[in-house]
Amino acid sequence: MKKLVLLAAFVVFASIASPRAMAAESNIAEQAVALFEKLANIIDADKADCDKMGNDVSRFADENAALLAAIRAHREKLTPEQKKELEKKYGDRMRAAVQKMMPGIMACSKNDKVKVAFDKFRDLAR
Repeated sequence: MKKLVLLAAFVVFASIASPRAMAAESNIAEQAVALFEKLANIIDADKADCDKMGNDVSRFADENAALLAAIRAHREKLTPEQKKELEKKYGDRMRAAVQKMMPGIMACSKNDKVKVAFDKFRDLAR
């Protein structure tokens, strides 16, 4: 599950296309970070009910498939410098989201519904 969190963080940090399109593209980055924060909220809220977490994360992935595709489309266009800028701008928020979701991930990492849901999220984010 830690790998999933790192994958999600990479997806968010890899969501800007180029500096010349920064204004339009920063909206994608902001949306990606907000998406990750919402995922953290779901995981945190459902940490005592793993089946519910699996269902909610699966639904969340389905509802956000288009945004995940947009993030994925921009990911490969980042330079190392752009990645550093994203880390500087969004790193604190991403780390806070990871910290928020870790108890739920640890509690439910062996639940079959959660595994399937995170696989779905990962596959949409690739």
